[in-house]
This record gives sequence, C-alpha cells and structure tokens, in this order.
Amino acid sequence: MPEYPKISEASDDIIYQVQQEDRIDLLANDFYGNGELWWIIAVANNLSLLPSDLKPFATIRIPSNKRVFTKIIKDAPKKREGR
Repeated sequence: MPEYPKISEASDDIIYQVQQEDRIDLLANDFYGNGELWWIIAVANNLSLLPSDLKPFATIRIPSNKRVFTKIIKDAPKKREGR
C-alpha cells in the first residue's frame, strides 16, 4: 500500500456536504479534473478508502485545487517503474 502525504487542514479548503449520489472519484473529477486523485479527498478526511465511507449529508473537507497541484501531488510518492 502506498504511503500518502499528510494533508493538514488549510484556510482555503472547501467544506462540502456529501449528496446521495456522490462518489469519491466523481468528486475528485469535479474538483480536480481527475478522478484518479480521489485519494486526496480520502486522506484529507481520514476515510479508509472505501466507497461506503462517503456518507450522504456528511460534511467533508476538499483541499483546494491550488494546494493539490502546487504542494500535495509533489509530496506524494511516485510510482516505481515496472510495478
């Protein structure tokens, strides 16, 4: 399992209320333009990375787009080639 960077709260985080039809990959696509960045939302909210962790009407924290692309992704572990 990869080690993800810690994602602390920040003043530019978006506070979002989960809707019935939401999926974490679709939220990542909506906020970051890439569904593969779902792990950022999961890590920021201490979710165990299961779709069932996203509960309707819960309030979650979405790290800002700017911080994701200038800091968080740069701190994430890189995939090793051949794996």
